Amino acid sequence: MIKINIDEILKDKGKTVYWLAKELKCNYNNINKLVKGETDSIKFDMLENIANMLECNISDILHIEKDAK
Repeated sequence: MIKINIDEILKDKGKTVYWLAKELKCNYNNINKLVKGETDSIKFDMLENIANMLECNISDILHIEKDAK
């Protein structure tokens, strides 16, 4: 399972999802769904743009969580 950490990074930087959507010139609802983990895909260029806006690495945004068995 892939965990998306955008909300944590935004909080650390004192920014909001609205700010990110505005900076990326994207629809707020689409970015909000991504932040909440309610989407199944993301384009690589969008992921790169998010990392650039948040001044972080893609690996800071996405983490693979292994299922406990």
